[in-house]
Order: sequence, then C-alpha cells, then structure tokens
Amino acid sequence: MNNETGSDGKVWDAQRRAAPKGEIRVKGVVAYLEEQGDQTRLTYDDVACSTESGCTSWEKTILYTSAKYPSRRLATLSLTKEQYAEIGENLVMRLLALNGKIE
Repeated sequence: MNNETGSDGKVWDAQRRAAPKGEIRVKGVVAYLEEQGDQTRLTYDDVACSTESGCTSWEKTILYTSAKYPSRRLATLSLTKEQYAEIGENLVMRLLALNGKIE
C-alpha cells in the first residue's frame, strides 16, 4: 500500500485517497513544466486538500502522468491539434476520475 505523510503529519492512503474520519478531501490535478534540454516534460500530479484547513494548502498524493514535447514547439504554441486535445483530455478525464464522476 502506498501511504504518504502530509504536512500536517497525518498519513494519507494515496491509493484510496482517504481522509481521516470526519474530514472531507477535495481532489484536483496540478500541472507543471520541467525543462530537459531541448525537450520539456508536462507533468500532472494528483493533489488533495482538507476542507478542515480551508484548502489553503494542497498536498501531492501521486503522479498521474507526464509527456515530453519539443521545447521550441511548446514555447511557440506550435503543437498539433491532437497534442493539445490529448493534454485537455488527460486533465478532464483525471479530474472526473478523482471525483468519482465517470459513468
């Protein structure tokens, strides 16, 4: 089982994304870029926060996915329509899955 300790010292079960009894966890996805020479990696991580804390601090729960793109094409917004569609599709699918909304 994959458990992680949050900044509050509580252990979260990253597989079930469970919260201690009585707490509500808000789940989301964060995206960031990592330069790797002439390639740039776009990475998505799952994140969660506790409504008990007012969601002022988000914690990474698990890596979702990543993809590499040529840095120059990414910087000049020259990816293909299919690549942009894949980026958006990955984001929306993951948000739906995290929040139990896929039928």
